Amino acid sequence: MIERTVYGNMEWWDVAEQPDDFESLPSEFKEAFDLWKEDGEKNFEKIVSLLEGFLAGHFVAENIYDFEEFFEFESFPEAESYELQLVGVSFEDATPIPKVKTQARFRVPFSDDVNFESLEEDLEAKGSRLCDCISFRWILDELDDYDTSFGDNLGTEALLLED
Repeated sequence: MIERTVYGNMEWWDVAEQPDDFESLPSEFKEAFDLWKEDGEKNFEKIVSLLEGFLAGHFVAENIYDFEEFFEFESFPEAESYELQLVGVSFEDATPIPKVKTQARFRVPFSDDVNFESLEEDLEAKGSRLCDCISFRWILDELDDYDTSFGDNLGTEALLLED
């Protein structure tokens, strides 16, 4: 097994299922909304500090057909991000949970047989891309019945980083 860092980002994604109002969410969401309405650009750092802790990033190897050929997970084929950043927030078309831009880093266990020089081509031969494994969601215990993982997004990127 060879562990490598994968950087992933997702452009302007929103939740698969949106609650009706702020009542079912932690108070930080209404605070962030009010700051955004006041001046989202000026208040961006405050908004990020309110919301970033509710986000999670996951590298989901099962999103690739025959993922076992590429990855060597000990148990569940998923890696949680060890570093996550909220880099964009907009309540314009999504309320009460905003559309966001996120980026994260993941430690991913690759198989010893993986050729990193041809990884993207090898994945494409299987009909997949490394970015298919990038996933983000909101961690909101109050919304157990909702799918708070990404729904629509404007693009996903994944890069294998040099360690």
